[in-house]
Amino acid sequence: MPLRPIEYTDARDTRETPHLYLLLCAGHAGVQLAKDGFTSGSWDALLQAIDRAKQEAAALAEII
Repeated sequence: MPLRPIEYTDARDTRETPHLYLLLCAGHAGVQLAKDGFTSGSWDALLQAIDRAKQEAAALAEII
């Protein structure tokens, strides 16, 4: 099965383990991110980008 990109707006929940950050996404998809794997940015920056994308999507939905 081909992989499809996961949009920021697909993120539904997050979890944290001792070594991983987990994004639980729409369509039963998930993303595992190693805590020590960020070469630029951070977990907090990613969460802010996800939140911003969701706000923008909600604003666009109100316009349409």
